[in-house]
Amino acid sequence: MASAQPGVAPTPLWTDLLQPPVEIQQKACDDLAAFEKANPSPAGQKYTSAALPAEQTIGQQLIDNRRTPGTFDTERVDDEILIHLPAASVATTCANAARLGQTVNLKKYNFGPARSELSTIFYILSDAALVSDAMKYKAFLRLLDASGQLLAVRQPAPYSRAADPAQWQQHCDGNACRWYGFSVFRFNDLRLTPAIYAKLHTLQLVYDRGYGTETRTYVAADFTRTTLKD
Repeated sequence: MASAQPGVAPTPLWTDLLQPPVEIQQKACDDLAAFEKANPSPAGQKYTSAALPAEQTIGQQLIDNRRTPGTFDTERVDDEILIHLPAASVATTCANAARLGQTVNLKKYNFGPARSELSTIFYILSDAALVSDAMKYKAFLRLLDASGQLLAVRQPAPYSRAADPAQWQQHCDGNACRWYGFSVFRFNDLRLTPAIYAKLHTLQLVYDRGYGTETRTYVAADFTRTTLKD
């Protein structure tokens, strides 16, 4: 299990990561919106391409490049997972608004009907013989205490996209072709109770991308880094 890099950042609370207070959201919002204004995304592009240096997004997002042990062909399977915590999701919303010369009222996202924008999103690099096969991929979250006891299970939002044909690309080696892209699993506002947060130690992603069940495990200290590696 990864540990925090000395001197990078103190270990955050799970509440600040999964249910960040308005102050944390506001800073993330302002930073990425300012970047979009200073570095406008290409004209005609539907969404912002604004991206701060990785060191400035610690506690908001994480790249997991660890290999998942298993019986599948680990030499062929790519293992990258990109995690966007709620602060990163809010920041992207603000940058998209900035492209249109608009601002985001964060109270709307904290207390109004759009609270689902406080999402934790997992982008899992996947492959398939056919994109239609990838649409069957699945994922869910387990929340565990320090002894490994299950506290809660969360399922992704119905509109998560295990595969978006418009975003996947086909690569061929001779006559052998496969499709590659990210399976996107969005977990809307987890709304965990104070009792669960008090015991929460480990967040466990369980997923199947056609090679059997795989598991990635995270502790809060992992989010003091930009990347996890073996």
